[in-house]
Amino acid sequence: MSYEVTAIRKRPHTFESLVGQEFVVSALTNSIANGNFARAYLFSGPHGVGKTSVARILAAALNCEHGPTPHPCCRCASCKEIIAGNSLDVTEIDGASNTSVSDIRVIKDEILFPPNSSRFKIYIIDEVHMLSNSAFNALLKTIEEPPEHVVFIFATTEVHKVLPTIRSRCQQFHFRLIDTDVVKNLLKDRCLERTIRFEDDALLWIAKEAAGSVRDAYMLFDQILTFSNGEITLQKIRENMGVIGFDRINDLVVLMAEGKEKEVLETASAILSAGVSIEQLINDLAEYFRGILLIKTGIEKESLIGVRKDRYHAEAVGAFSVSGVENALSLLFSLYRDIRFSVNPRFELELILSRLSRLKDFLTKTEILEELGILKQQLLKQISLHGSSVSVPEKEREIPAKTTERPPAEDLLSSPAETVFRQPPAGFAQRSEQPLPAAAETHSAGGTAERPLTSKEILPLLIRIAVENKKPLLKTVLSEIKKAHADGTRLTLYCKNDYGRDAVCQSAPLLEREVFEKTGIAYKIDAETAPDLSANLQTPSEAAELELFRQVFNAEPVGKNPVPSAESGDLNF
Repeated sequence: MSYEVTAIRKRPHTFESLVGQEFVVSALTNSIANGNFARAYLFSGPHGVGKTSVARILAAALNCEHGPTPHPCCRCASCKEIIAGNSLDVTEIDGASNTSVSDIRVIKDEILFPPNSSRFKIYIIDEVHMLSNSAFNALLKTIEEPPEHVVFIFATTEVHKVLPTIRSRCQQFHFRLIDTDVVKNLLKDRCLERTIRFEDDALLWIAKEAAGSVRDAYMLFDQILTFSNGEITLQKIRENMGVIGFDRINDLVVLMAEGKEKEVLETASAILSAGVSIEQLINDLAEYFRGILLIKTGIEKESLIGVRKDRYHAEAVGAFSVSGVENALSLLFSLYRDIRFSVNPRFELELILSRLSRLKDFLTKTEILEELGILKQQLLKQISLHGSSVSVPEKEREIPAKTTERPPAEDLLSSPAETVFRQPPAGFAQRSEQPLPAAAETHSAGGTAERPLTSKEILPLLIRIAVENKKPLLKTVLSEIKKAHADGTRLTLYCKNDYGRDAVCQSAPLLEREVFEKTGIAYKIDAETAPDLSANLQTPSEAAELELFRQVFNAEPVGKNPVPSAESGDLNF
């Protein structure tokens, strides 16, 4: 008997022997058992997952002498002819070679005659997406109303190239990639069947390289058998197929984790000198970092990671953050895309390896902002604790007599109202070094402030809380408030519209909690609408002070009336 490759020898001949396509098997067996099978089928999916095999099994099920039956006997003359591929009533056509409309016209002429000895005349057209538009159009009426004795089965790997008018006339079944564990078990069965010794990791490598295709796995399996001498090991695969090997990649990434750039480049040079291509090294590194990313997200499934979790070096896994691993993958993917246009691919690879050796020092923009936020909180806490004892360098206190730039908004929002608007020294040569309001500076030993804050003291604090909690809309609403009234520990904010009132009321718990943490006072914050305050007039002294502010800062403060009243408990601005 002549030798047959494993992919052909182990091709399934019944629905029960098909693996990985449970939904397709269930739907087809039920339709055949109920006698309501279609006259045109469209099987789509990746290569090597069983589309043509299912088409042949379906043909055998329909033409079996004991059928139509979902369980063809594989022993009658019709089943044997279909399995052998020499049945006169089951025709397999390669759509890539028979693309013209004349080939379809031959089929249209043949279907006018009944089958020779079977129940149905079945046409299996593989790679049907390769047919021309004219050929598709010639099939339209035929597959919509075929003769009672004709069944069409189309198979394709690119269903989007099949005309919608064809797809709408067929029952469509999408075939999925086979799980790595299933492929590995199939390979294990083949080894046991042929008494071949094997390493479990070697079979897992073959299944992973097949990427869900059983046919590809069998073809790679046969290739490895030619040099394995009856024993499949990772060592033999690495030596004969130009594979780097997981352990060597493991050692290379450990050197990256330790920041040993020189050793990383020397190890990579040794790998390339052994005959490994640059593309293969990039691919293996990307696969390794992908495994680290999956482990860090809590995934431990061996078939998903690709190797056993314990084979990853603990130092390599622990040295990199999730964002660092994502950055490494981004660098490797970009290198793989760009390397074909590179002047010197090896130089590009060495540059990326050098960057990967400094990977653990990488910080994302989000992490940088978080660090700055922590530093800002610490600085604000120091200012709150020490108050006026915090000194400002002389050069930072000096401001020019005339400036063309508006002061940063954060300065205006985070500074107390006293410091910004009240009684500047003559000539405005220096900024006033007024201390923070006493109640906002420090807490007493019991955790409460010395006295309740007035409205002119509490409003800048509320704006600062909105800025610290990254609530720009609340900050805008608070900046536009025309009036605030403090009555003991009850604070009422008067907003210019209902939207502002609702925003303050919704954020009142946050503001109350933050104010209590900063001042020790349990305020009750409420909001009301007072649109008539928008026409609030300034006193002559307030107008003169505002004009002086404009001359010095050349900028408009937030609001129309920025000068607070020192005599009342209300703040109008």
